[in-house]
Amino acid sequence: MKTFVSLITLALAISARAQLDLSIPDGSSGYKLLKLQPSPRAEALSGAGSAVSGLGSDQDQNPAVAKPDGNELSGGYASLPEKFATGIQHLSWRIPAGPGTFTGRIRYEGFSDLAGYDEEDHSTGDFSASTWTAGGGYAWNIDSSFTVGTRLQYAMNSVERYHSWAIVGDLGVRYAPVHHPWSLAASLLNVGKSSVADSVEDKLPTTVVLGAGWRFPRLSGWQFTLLADLRHPNDEAWTLPVGVEAQWSVLTVRAGFPVLADNARPSFGAGLAWENIRLDGSVAWNAVTGMTSALEFALAL
Repeated sequence: MKTFVSLITLALAISARAQLDLSIPDGSSGYKLLKLQPSPRAEALSGAGSAVSGLGSDQDQNPAVAKPDGNELSGGYASLPEKFATGIQHLSWRIPAGPGTFTGRIRYEGFSDLAGYDEEDHSTGDFSASTWTAGGGYAWNIDSSFTVGTRLQYAMNSVERYHSWAIVGDLGVRYAPVHHPWSLAASLLNVGKSSVADSVEDKLPTTVVLGAGWRFPRLSGWQFTLLADLRHPNDEAWTLPVGVEAQWSVLTVRAGFPVLADNARPSFGAGLAWENIRLDGSVAWNAVTGMTSALEFALAL
């Protein structure tokens, strides 16, 4: 536990040393893809789950992912609200190596038919935008309870004819003591530097995440886990996603609610996991933007 606290302190010290701007005007960060959760598990839990890792795509919440039994490749698609007319494609992998796991992730997000306005609020017509990221990292199992992970990504952001690129880093820790029902996690996401496009430098959506989980005793064959995360992107207020995950044999069902989030609505999802195949899906709502959904397929190689 002391080691966990020490690493959280180290992460915060690195943030201060790098003079990270953890508070910028609302909605002003670029690279919006880096704030979204295309993983069906994360979406079903409303963004909670960083303290209990189970899927390769969990590295978007915390790079300190769990070590799989073998090589794992997963891919999926997440829809955006109907008004944005497109979605997110993603591919990830986990490869056990030595005392930890090599991780990798490729994502692409596209927006189309977005309404544009000039400085005087006059319509300039519709435009399109896209972001893609690619990168990898390593999650090191220091012992049976403690995991430290890091990841480095390259990102490209495009809005019509303007393009910028960024180098993005993540750091995460997860402490899940054996023979105890609780687990803790902390991660610092989307730290880095972007290039200048059209005389403007995009601010990365640097995000602080503090997570906790509690595993209840089995009840009639069901394993229930309660999960909660405190999340703070630098251009948004703090939110508290809370979710519950229930597993029975090959079936896992999930539900969540983003406490403190504006226009919040619940989210739901389910997954099936056999020996070499896993399939997960989710659906979530927002009172303003509408419904989103996600699917992910994973194969153990």
